[in-house]
Amino acid sequence: MSRKTRKTTYTRKSPTNTYKRKHKAIERMGATKFQKVGRVAHSQASQFVDTSFQDNDTLEDVASARQKIRRTHAQVNQAKKIGKYSVNIASGATKGIYSGGNRTYNLVRGKGFTRTPVSSRWETKAKNKYQRLRARINASKTASFGSHVKKVTSKISKPLLSVVKNFNSKILHYPIPRILLYCHNWSHYWRR
Repeated sequence: MSRKTRKTTYTRKSPTNTYKRKHKAIERMGATKFQKVGRVAHSQASQFVDTSFQDNDTLEDVASARQKIRRTHAQVNQAKKIGKYSVNIASGATKGIYSGGNRTYNLVRGKGFTRTPVSSRWETKAKNKYQRLRARINASKTASFGSHVKKVTSKISKPLLSVVKNFNSKILHYPIPRILLYCHNWSHYWRR
């Protein structure tokens, strides 16, 4: 009796996942060391400029305006971060609550404390039912006839619509008295 052993294969992690993990770690720390040094240098330089401006009366207003703008930008960025993190926390909590409820429901029904598989979920079943209905309608004779009619009417109506659009644009371009005068001059041809 021969025993078949399962061969384990190791796959390399894709560089995008590594980049994402690294980027998230940098975001958690605030920034890289180089970025932190750059921020400190920039803030020191701007403070130095502001203090030098405060000696002069006219430039003092400019310095105070710069500080106000900087403060406002910082508050807006902080509010954005708080909003982003709160949305992430809320969505994670909602998913966790739904997952717990789904697992408990399955446990009570004797299926174990596991999530319902994707293929058995109600939303997947509804989506599949809708797709089958669309496919059945598209395959029917009425739908194929309707698509042919649509194609034919679009081909026929294109030149007619262009004529109507051009005619309307030329008439609407002129003021009303000119149009009436134009129609009056050509009216003797129409009476024949």
